[in-house]
Amino acid sequence: MLCVQVIHYELPNNTETFVHRTGRTGRAGKKGSAILIHGQDQTRAVKMIEKEVGSRFNEVNIFLYHLCIFCMNSLGNKQF
Repeated sequence: MLCVQVIHYELPNNTETFVHRTGRTGRAGKKGSAILIHGQDQTRAVKMIEKEVGSRFNEVNIFLYHLCIFCMNSLGNKQF
């Protein structure tokens, strides 16, 4: 199954689970994205996942994220 976006609303217990779930995006030459929602108390665990995966994640302010979702919904989820 190919997903365009995966949202991790809970921090995975280990990096292998994170990679497996995130790997559902971007298969067969397609692009995808993943969002990892976490609290400040989980920052250390997120840094460990970044280190083990070998990639730096982009942080998004939650207010800006909700604003983007609102705008996308207002446009009927059209690409922009």
